[in-house]
Amino acid sequence: MSNYYRNPLETTITIPNVEIIDGTTFYNIRVTCFHNIEWTVLRRYRDFHDLHEKLVNYSIGKDLLPKKKVIGNMNSKFIEQRREDLQKYLQTIGHIMQKHMPIEFVEFLDYHKYDVIFVLQNMALDIFKNGERYLMENEGMWTFTILELHAITTRLRLPCPHQELQSSKFDFSHILDFCSNLRSLKVTPTRTTCDTKEDVLQELVNPIGTSNILASTLNFELSPFPNVINLEFYGIVPMNVDSNARIRENCEVFTVTFTRAQNIQNILNPESIHNNSVTDEQWKSIKTVNFGYNDIWQLDPALKLVPNVETLLLDGNRIRGISNLRHLPKLSILSLNNNLIEDLTNWCMELGNIQTLNLVGNNISSLKGLSKLRSIKSLDLSCNMIKDFDEIDEIAALPILEILGLNGNPLAIEVDYRPRVMARFGDRRNEIVLDNERCTAIENDKAMVLAALRKSRVR
Repeated sequence: MSNYYRNPLETTITIPNVEIIDGTTFYNIRVTCFHNIEWTVLRRYRDFHDLHEKLVNYSIGKDLLPKKKVIGNMNSKFIEQRREDLQKYLQTIGHIMQKHMPIEFVEFLDYHKYDVIFVLQNMALDIFKNGERYLMENEGMWTFTILELHAITTRLRLPCPHQELQSSKFDFSHILDFCSNLRSLKVTPTRTTCDTKEDVLQELVNPIGTSNILASTLNFELSPFPNVINLEFYGIVPMNVDSNARIRENCEVFTVTFTRAQNIQNILNPESIHNNSVTDEQWKSIKTVNFGYNDIWQLDPALKLVPNVETLLLDGNRIRGISNLRHLPKLSILSLNNNLIEDLTNWCMELGNIQTLNLVGNNISSLKGLSKLRSIKSLDLSCNMIKDFDEIDEIAALPILEILGLNGNPLAIEVDYRPRVMARFGDRRNEIVLDNERCTAIENDKAMVLAALRKSRVR
């Protein structure tokens, strides 16, 4: 990311070429900064003229801008000469304004999109005007891009830039005050709204805007957010976080979705990637964990870092079985929808006090392993491979089971599916909500008959 005020002499402004779009000549401006950070800006001559009208107020000579030409302005030689003249104009302005770049020039060259200080200047001005309203309307929740957080982190390590001294509107403290009042923080690669994991991941490897800056290379820290209790990384892996020690103390809800993280250790303990071990730094306040739609394939020992978690959401991963859940004595809700689970054998050994278990969209055909989950109230097995009604006997004796989902299984298309399932629950059939519906009077009568017939056959 660019940092103009640290390296003003390393910045070059050129116009390498022009583009003709719908009969209009656009000048392709390239800004190149320290460490070869660069971006491009397309501007018409009219844009240069409007800029110059504003810069005159900063004691810039009126005759510095090349004159307008009405006739022959599409001549190739003229366009080339004007390109050279406008390039010289921008370089001259850049030299004159080196110590104090006016906001008009900043926005003309898009510094406010890609440079640390000018990104923050733009953010501070917006927060100065609208910060209180944002906090009130969003109930203490805000979304930052990884570029914005990288800019904040970089600024924390810098002395106060000259630009901030010119006006209190640009003061960095506006941003810090805003951050300290947030209760919910979401971090995304860019402001673009993406609906699929592939699109989000593509944002990380695509250059931001017209620059060569990659979101995946930008690190940030969370120290400016001491009061955040709801933290969400959308496509961002914690490896991009320089320090999360402060967040660990207060965070109650932690969400990391749409990443390529393969295990929980990579998320809760990113330092382990380098030292291959789990630290003892626990997220003691966390009650809800949502690590859905990543590439997680195992539940590893890093779960001990969230000992007080009550809700664990792991939908849309590559999980085939469960382990290490005994580290979570308070776990009551577990969601493993759309994974690769086939075998439930010995699950009761891992799920001591589970109340809600969601297993939609897996490859489950047998319910052996669930018969001892005596604390379970809600069980969703929709869209699996269950075809034998005898499998229902594995869960029919669960004493407080109330909600059951079986839609989308092969047995759900059988004749009298609902009464045949309800019959397995005996006298408790009227207490069961099957596929979001209670037993009707007709279904109840059929279930009673089926239960009686089945009982007589057993005898």
